[in-house]
Amino acid sequence: MHLEQQEDQAQFKLKNASASIKERRRRGLTWYPVTITQEDIGFGGKVVLELERPAHRQDLHLFQVGAAAALFSSAPGYSGPDRPVVSGVVTRVRRNKLLLATTKEALPDWVLDGSTLGVDLTFDEVSYREMNQALSAVMAAHGNRLAELRDVLLGARQATFREPQAEDLFYPSALNDSQLAAVRHVVTAQDVAIIHGPPGTGKTTTLVQAILETIRRERRVLVCAPSNTAVDLLTEKLAERGVNVIRLGNPSRVSDLLLQHTLDAGVMAHASYAKMHAMRQTAEQHRQTASERVRNFGFEERQRRLWLKEEARTLRQAADDLERFMTEDVLESVQVITCTLVGASHRSIRQLGFETVFIDEAAQALEPGCWIPIAKGQRLVLAGDHHQLPPTVKSEKAAREGLRETLFEKCIQRQPHTARMLKVQYRMHAHIMGFSSDKFYGGQLVAHASVRDADLAAYDPRFNDPRFSPDLPVEFIDTA
Repeated sequence: MHLEQQEDQAQFKLKNASASIKERRRRGLTWYPVTITQEDIGFGGKVVLELERPAHRQDLHLFQVGAAAALFSSAPGYSGPDRPVVSGVVTRVRRNKLLLATTKEALPDWVLDGSTLGVDLTFDEVSYREMNQALSAVMAAHGNRLAELRDVLLGARQATFREPQAEDLFYPSALNDSQLAAVRHVVTAQDVAIIHGPPGTGKTTTLVQAILETIRRERRVLVCAPSNTAVDLLTEKLAERGVNVIRLGNPSRVSDLLLQHTLDAGVMAHASYAKMHAMRQTAEQHRQTASERVRNFGFEERQRRLWLKEEARTLRQAADDLERFMTEDVLESVQVITCTLVGASHRSIRQLGFETVFIDEAAQALEPGCWIPIAKGQRLVLAGDHHQLPPTVKSEKAAREGLRETLFEKCIQRQPHTARMLKVQYRMHAHIMGFSSDKFYGGQLVAHASVRDADLAAYDPRFNDPRFSPDLPVEFIDTA
């Protein structure tokens, strides 16, 4: 993991170290100039800024929700590697506007002095720190459940399953036999279960059904994935099934359904939110009043300012305490908490434990990231497909030394009885499926009747052209 972090950091510095603002902007790493169009106080009392770039600037960029970024000034004296910045995380991106949730409770003077501002993407140290801490914890684990799960996943201890019961599956569903077998497999697992879902076999549908059956028995489960997009999809699917679900972190999809299931929305709907918001507003007013410039600055004025600053600090502390209470109250009643792998280290759930942890897209997840949520659980369910794309590893040396091999692969190879493969695919003609089925899945895939003989002519009459052979669903054209 250290090699990967070094390589990632080196690549980032190489792109940014000597590049001008113009060059960084061309690469999509900088918005410049930007203006602050709105300033608000977010959760934890930290300043949230809405930044806008000129409407005529439509450059492509790499800013996305969850990215680490920093506000900077281009004024003389504020350049170079040691320039002052206001660091934060991007929480929303809209064409020429973005929201930056900062780490500051008050903005420094250089932000407010009228100089031209810009915002840079910065290197994300947090993810690597959390992954390294998780690796240290799992390597040091001894005599506890984390040590047992480590030994099971790495093949040193046999994974166990209880005998299936007739009443194991409660919720009615239209799942096929292999999907139902996978759900039953999850329910009976005592250590780890794997849902192996080749393309088009309904992995997400099966996983959601397995989660529904699990929360019927358990108070609360944790559901994770390496990407924000996968977490968003699972959150939406669970919400559609009426599950009380909270999405930690910042969703990349923008839908009313998803936004109403974020932790922020849950806290804002809490009965005590108005009181907390009023405390924060009063604290900010006291802070601004204490910072105002006055012509006569005597003893009484100094004492008054000291009182205002102390009162602002006390109010902020009380608001923070109330926010923690509201957050705990919201999370106390949920059935499912969803987040990314690194998001499982979120301060709001740092002390929570879960009977079952689900990890989707586990075959595309770096092993160190998987250990972050695993450490919170007593039982683990992995879903994915190790015959599709591997995780992205930037350091070739780290990849050669094993970082590209996922926990999903290790477990399915060393304990094949932990996996159930979904065998009916609903996405493609039987001939298109044939190659991958024979090459990667032991010829076990079956095309569902709805797609088995489907061709383009059924969807678009233009494909009745006689140049297309009616009996060949796949044709290869020699472009040489």
